[in-house]
Amino acid sequence: MSRKHQPPEWPARAISLDEMTELEVMGYTNEAQFQAWVLREAAARGWDKRLVYHPVVSRLSQSGWPDLVLIRPPRMLFWELKGPTGTPTESQERWISAMQACGQEARFVWPKDWRYVIEALEREGTT
Repeated sequence: MSRKHQPPEWPARAISLDEMTELEVMGYTNEAQFQAWVLREAAARGWDKRLVYHPVVSRLSQSGWPDLVLIRPPRMLFWELKGPTGTPTESQERWISAMQACGQEARFVWPKDWRYVIEALEREGTT
């Protein structure tokens, strides 16, 4: 596996909302940087990286399938990550909408949603 496709390093400690600044997250200029941040925050909050799914080569996945599926029973998060100016595609909207209709925690997440990300990762049980 090339270095390009290896997952980012996972930190040992969660950053609190008080420590986080909007500039830290809003400074990410692309989806890959934002995704690396989300994965670091998930790991720091106890989400098992073995229960995180991200298609390594998205063009080989079903069109519109979310970027991340994070599982920590009893919760499962389906997140389609977007860069600061990213726009959902029709197929992405269809998947997220169908998952929500099935009662799943599915949504689009932009860097500006960083507070939601931290709160969602810290939440226990069901919503």
